[in-house]
Amino acid sequence: MSSEQASGHEPEPAPAGASAARPWPLRVALALVPLLLLVGGVELAFVVLDVGAPPSALPLSRGFDPDAPYLVPDPEVPGGWRTQLFGDGGADQRIPPKCDDVARVILLGGSNVQFFPEMLLRRRLEELLNASGDAREVEVINLGREGYASERVSILMRQARVLRPDVFVLYSGHNEFIERGFAMELEGLAERDVFASVRNTLANTRLFRVLASARRSLPSAPEAIDPASQAFAGIAREQTERYFDAYEQNLRRMVALAAEADVPLLLCTVVSNMLSPPYESSPDPALSEAQRARAATLRGEVLQAIPERFREHLRPPTRLWARAWYTGEQAADHAPQLRTLLGPLGFTAAMGGNTKSASVNGAHWPDPRAWDDDVVQVIASIERFQARELSDVERSNLEAARALSEELFELDPDNPNALFDRGMLLWLSGDGRAAAEAFALAAARDRAPRSGNDSTNGRVRRVAGEHPEVSFFDVDALFRERHPDGLIGYEATMDHCHLQPGARAILMADFAERLLPMLAP
Repeated sequence: MSSEQASGHEPEPAPAGASAARPWPLRVALALVPLLLLVGGVELAFVVLDVGAPPSALPLSRGFDPDAPYLVPDPEVPGGWRTQLFGDGGADQRIPPKCDDVARVILLGGSNVQFFPEMLLRRRLEELLNASGDAREVEVINLGREGYASERVSILMRQARVLRPDVFVLYSGHNEFIERGFAMELEGLAERDVFASVRNTLANTRLFRVLASARRSLPSAPEAIDPASQAFAGIAREQTERYFDAYEQNLRRMVALAAEADVPLLLCTVVSNMLSPPYESSPDPALSEAQRARAATLRGEVLQAIPERFREHLRPPTRLWARAWYTGEQAADHAPQLRTLLGPLGFTAAMGGNTKSASVNGAHWPDPRAWDDDVVQVIASIERFQARELSDVERSNLEAARALSEELFELDPDNPNALFDRGMLLWLSGDGRAAAEAFALAAARDRAPRSGNDSTNGRVRRVAGEHPEVSFFDVDALFRERHPDGLIGYEATMDHCHLQPGARAILMADFAERLLPMLAP
């Protein structure tokens, strides 16, 4: 009993504003109670109504964590497996148990590999291998995944050994900078501070997902930013070389993984479009201000000497994407006439007739009736570029510009944009072989390439040369041999690196030729 009660006196009422005497953390907590109750009630209602459920797709970060499983046992098939590459029941695969009398080939790489035996070419490589007359049946499992580069492919390869492969095929080298830019984005989103933890917790609520979905339904910003471009703007060549070195380390890691599992490995270079302009360029940092100014002047004069009708869509570049060849509703004004290729690329018959995914006779691209406007315009520009129809004045201007290009090359020999411009100039001057060398060097010096090049392929060749136990397939060299002057262009590629459907079919035959000896019983 209090002293006031004992004395018979009622306690004095609390003075006005006494709540202000409460500690501020308590006041904040009391103020948040109604809000928390409201959010909790809304969250409970969403659960009851099954609104805002987590998406079925796996997190984008999957693949960078070696402990996150790509492959899990198939609960419905003892000894079988299913992939968790996509988090989509339609895209992910169910892999049957391994049969001892069936040879298993596993394909590893990025989107090129993902498309190898798919679409019109579905199971094409498997059909070719089984048509050889060998008594041993062959099955091909495609673990290619869009955007994957050597870091994530190496993690997948380690896990894929449980599938008991007889051969690994590694075709990887296009995505080193795309993957690293993506990893940088993820690292920025995964900061380990208090606010990041709160943000991540809120992101797991149904209310957050409903609000995020509503926000995504609003009109988007007029321009999208490529995270990789943003991440690598201004990158120096020395930094680029470090990424090439990391790629080589990953290649060595995968050679070791295959050897540990006693699985033969077919290590491949990759094919790229040499007419795809560089993505990032920067002058030599050792140049003085005066030298940089001179280099800029020279490059401007070289470009000015190239008629606009030839550099249109190359300078500045119009970037094509593989899907653009299938999403249009107009036909080209005429059947484009690009170069005649050599070997199998030059005489392969039409595939599948006039369908959106078919190659037309004499070329390897899809039906022109399915091209979108960008493809129509770019291919028309390439056709003009290859035809080299010049006036006498234009020829004279190009000849004068060659001297300027030589001076620029002496001044700044590693500038990707200047090297690409040099390639255009040399081609139009009639020196196709020198042009191909300039285009190849421009791709190798690209500060943030989106495709393989002589620098990345050179590392593949070096690793293969150090490991005679590894089977080596120089796809890049073979496809250059099949192109006039060794210049790979849009006849066999759809964009910066993806092969045209007909070229993919021919590459499957090339793969089969090299795999059959590796699969001999």
